[in-house]
Amino acid sequence: MDKPSIKKILIQYFASSLSVEGFESNKLIIYTSSATISGCPVMENSVSNEDKPADNSTDLLVYLTQKITDDYFDEYGDGPTPGNDGYIILKDAVFRPGGSNETTQTPFLVVFFDQIIGVTIGILNNG
Repeated sequence: MDKPSIKKILIQYFASSLSVEGFESNKLIIYTSSATISGCPVMENSVSNEDKPADNSTDLLVYLTQKITDDYFDEYGDGPTPGNDGYIILKDAVFRPGGSNETTQTPFLVVFFDQIIGVTIGILNNG
């Protein structure tokens, strides 16, 4: 199995720090080559595969994403494809295309680690 990239480890630590006192009002802000994305990270396996959620479409999408990932690893093994560290799930995501002040909101977004060029913690300002 390949070791995870430092990028993945840093993003996971930043995501985990949002539950620390003093950071609760912040979001994870991710920079890609085409957009800035802000959202609340969903921690890995936060929705149990035994307990499929029925009341919230976002939780259902999180469940399905995690279930598909588990099925993938069952079929192809535990190691990631070389150069691919996987993804992070964001709830209540705000997507701002590069060079624009306009934003799009979505209740659920999967961001693949190989597309991320930077990460921080804060509040995404409008404009």
